Amino acid sequence: MRVLTTMAALSALLAIAACKPGTPDAGGGRTCSTSVPRPRITEQDNGKTICMGRKAPLTVTLHGSAGDPWQAVSASGPVLTETGRPAVSGAVTTAAYQSNRAGSGTVSAHRKSGRFEITVIVRD
Repeated sequence: MRVLTTMAALSALLAIAACKPGTPDAGGGRTCSTSVPRPRITEQDNGKTICMGRKAPLTVTLHGSAGDPWQAVSASGPVLTETGRPAVSGAVTTAAYQSNRAGSGTVSAHRKSGRFEITVIVRD
């Protein structure tokens, strides 16, 4: 019985550790808010650090309002390549990128009522 209890506790600890998104990146010591293979980002992710692998798509969809839409979605740094022009449909702005090399960069946008920015860490 002790062996089963010990094994169950060890399994639970390993499962928790494997799912923990707060792992530092390889180079800059930042902590990932989210680590996913194909990130789909919204304004709810503002301020987060997103970790992903190379050659993966990243989609940013920002919901504004008719009087206050998101403007100028852009990526800085060498890790993301835009795969198409940002699209605006009503009050929704969408931009698509692909990660092309390891490192970090940012994706940002602005509107009258505020600013959006995430940090993207691409791992090999």
